[in-house]
Amino acid sequence: IQPLAGDLFSSRALAHLGQCRLDNESLLRAVFLLSAFENEQRVIIRVNYAALDVEEFGSVYEGLLEYQPAVVTQPWQFRFEKGKERSSSGSHYTPDELVHPLIKHSLDYLIEDRLKQDPSGESLLILKVADVACGSGHILLAAARRIALKLAQARTQEDQPAPAPYRRALREVVQHCIYGVDKN
Repeated sequence: IQPLAGDLFSSRALAHLGQCRLDNESLLRAVFLLSAFENEQRVIIRVNYAALDVEEFGSVYEGLLEYQPAVVTQPWQFRFEKGKERSSSGSHYTPDELVHPLIKHSLDYLIEDRLKQDPSGESLLILKVADVACGSGHILLAAARRIALKLAQARTQEDQPAPAPYRRALREVVQHCIYGVDKN
């Protein structure tokens, strides 16, 4: 991904797989296993990735930190092996019960000060929120949602703004106010 200076989709990213072949049946099986699971009653349930919240992604991320991917070439096989990434990087997921008080005590007073000075809410877009170890972005997303709600409320003069003004405000807040970096 060139604009992000990332190597995720570069030709070198999966170079060892360049000459591999995958039959349609195996591909279909892999897609199925990523998109459905069998519950306790042996009923196939589709995974609704669109409904996953950042907290669930954080939980998955934290669980995956316990392992590292491994590719065995003869025969081709992908698996997870116990790793040391979590302990060596100090990576930990910030649970919801810590995020909300953090946002309340560090951001709410800034929002209220801005709204006292500028009831239109436009000065909220000057706020800058940075997380230098953002991981899954849980704190940043909570901050963006809080600022966007207050911005949409100021713009619409409604306690519960409709989804469209809220989404517009959220896009602007993410564009102007939210900054995150993470080594992982």
